[in-house]
Amino acid sequence: MILEAECHMITGLQAGGAQELAEPVGGRIEFGISLHEPRRRHDHGRFVRKLVDESSGEHARQRSPRYGRCVEPVSAFAEVMRQPVPALDDALFTIAAVLRPPLDVIEQLTRLDMLAADCPTPTADGVMRFLFRGDDAFQGDTSTYTDPQNSLLNRVLDRRRGIPITLSVVAMEVARRVGVTLVGVGMPAHFLVGETSHPLEQPQRWFDCFAGGRALDKQGCQDLYQQVSGGDTRFDTQWLAAVPPRQIVVRVLNNLKASAQRRNDVALLRGVMRLRAVLPELALAEHDELARLMAPFN
Repeated sequence: MILEAECHMITGLQAGGAQELAEPVGGRIEFGISLHEPRRRHDHGRFVRKLVDESSGEHARQRSPRYGRCVEPVSAFAEVMRQPVPALDDALFTIAAVLRPPLDVIEQLTRLDMLAADCPTPTADGVMRFLFRGDDAFQGDTSTYTDPQNSLLNRVLDRRRGIPITLSVVAMEVARRVGVTLVGVGMPAHFLVGETSHPLEQPQRWFDCFAGGRALDKQGCQDLYQQVSGGDTRFDTQWLAAVPPRQIVVRVLNNLKASAQRRNDVALLRGVMRLRAVLPELALAEHDELARLMAPFN
């Protein structure tokens, strides 16, 4: 269910309290509720598929403090990223909503819920088998690797193809929904996921979601790094540590920026730079570049 107003519809922002009624004010929809309360996730544990109303996404609103509101898309992304630990699914779907509107984020979150509901074995190995093996498996896109679609999470779900980092996010989000902890591992040149019993612990086993979800030990990770890097740099085991969600979001934006520049896609680059501008760690360094790109709109 999408409300039309004088702005793009972004759904999926969170608030700590109950949903309040929306009232139209001057052609816009305003909600009288704070966006700065602590996050409460809607999707702990497993879900029963029969409860999912795919046509409206209403089930997600009923079990979750996430619900539709009319917010300018970049502002929606800023709200997500202001959380102490940004939610990867919210952040990446909101990026897609900015760059390829319109997009209902609640509907996209529902797709992940439904995907997780079909996972038969709630273990790390079970998630890997479910997602990355079989006739309908997610696959690494080796033919159009730099295509920006590979960095947009909704398109990864559509195409069942992606690059290491977005395939890893799919695995992390499905795993979280079935009670399994997978963390992002920011090995240079090839993103991995690691299995832990708690998000603050360091992984002792890793998976390559780009290559069928195969399990790796430390030596396997080192061999993979030497393969993808050409062996010119000495491997550092610190690269196998978990990275926080914020760093994952920044890395996705780095990939999108590089893709836009490689394709000389100025419109995409402007959108990516607007997203990057709301992150303090990127905004200052890229201020002049953003000003130049946005000049035609001034």
